[in-house]
Amino acid sequence: MSIGWLVIRGQADIKKGEIKFIPLSPEEEEAMGVHQKGFGSLVRSSEYFRAGELRFSVMLKNPSDKVQVNLGADGPSFINVALNPKNYAYGIAESIEGGWVDKSMQGPGISPPINEWLNIRINYTGSLLSMYVNEVRVSQARVNIHSSQVEIVYKGVEEAIIKDIRFSSEKPKAFVVMQFTDEYNALYKEVISPICDEYGYEVVRADDMYTTGLIIEDIVQAIRDSSLIIADITPDNPNVYYEVGYAHGINKTTILLSDKKRDKMPFDISGFRLLFYDNTIGGKSGVEYSLRKHLDALRNE
Repeated sequence: MSIGWLVIRGQADIKKGEIKFIPLSPEEEEAMGVHQKGFGSLVRSSEYFRAGELRFSVMLKNPSDKVQVNLGADGPSFINVALNPKNYAYGIAESIEGGWVDKSMQGPGISPPINEWLNIRINYTGSLLSMYVNEVRVSQARVNIHSSQVEIVYKGVEEAIIKDIRFSSEKPKAFVVMQFTDEYNALYKEVISPICDEYGYEVVRADDMYTTGLIIEDIVQAIRDSSLIIADITPDNPNVYYEVGYAHGINKTTILLSDKKRDKMPFDISGFRLLFYDNTIGGKSGVEYSLRKHLDALRNE
């Protein structure tokens, strides 16, 4: 299915999958009521990006012109992957409440090559976002991206052309951390796995992984590659605590589950989403409802 693009502001000529950005003259900016320098043009895609890869080729004709990709633009914050951000050649930044937080800026005082095609690859796996130019990694940062239609922004004084735009989407992963006993297996198979699947996650649990590597290395890599960690901390299980601690240390979005029968939490859980449940047949609907509420909240962040 072809990707749809629509000009939201400024000027762009879109034909057969190629986008030609056309700079606005000062007179045109004034006629449009633009009073902000560097307002630029913006096109929006019909394609949603949540995990996977975005590839395209771009040609800049002026060393100061900027082309930027907005990921998660519908959320309260969004990620900007850019050519020529600020005084750098390449960069990743996050827009939060109207301000910008630099995540990874590279190439101070230089610009990307002009008048030649640059092959851009943006990869997002788990919470790791990477930007490649001609297969050279130029920026990398750990971020959380809200599922939204992709935007491309242009700011410049010469035409810029983008072509060969390709999306390769994949399901974000949810890694489930819990004790492997019948009691918790039922919670995983009957509640956690089907609800996560309903919300578009590929669900992974440690006993689903069959590799020849060391199990702790497999688990650490699975946590890195996952967008969401769900952990049941009801029993005092050191393996579960270790995995939750590691996820917390690399700022993974985490939901903690605990049976109501547990009286006291074993560690500081401030900053985590905590879901108490009643592990009975009658309590199943309650934990399903609460888990959906948490996942709904994540969708809207």
